[in-house]
Amino acid sequence: MLTHLYKIFIYGIRGNMNLLNEKIALESQWTKLYKQNGSYTTAMIPLTMKIRELTKQIIVQDQEEAHKRFHNQVK
Repeated sequence: MLTHLYKIFIYGIRGNMNLLNEKIALESQWTKLYKQNGSYTTAMIPLTMKIRELTKQIIVQDQEEAHKRFHNQVK
């Protein structure tokens, strides 16, 4: 059972790390554009929306993994 929990935990971390790396890359782009333009521009809206979506996905995955861990411990 511990091996199963460990696999779930590691899979969750890997999935979130991919999302986190993508989010960090987009945030870096966003910051670069902001510095270049000196303010928020309409060109940054798609980046902002994608960053928000990735943040939501990371949170949802964390919640799902916590739920799985809890229910596996209860069994």
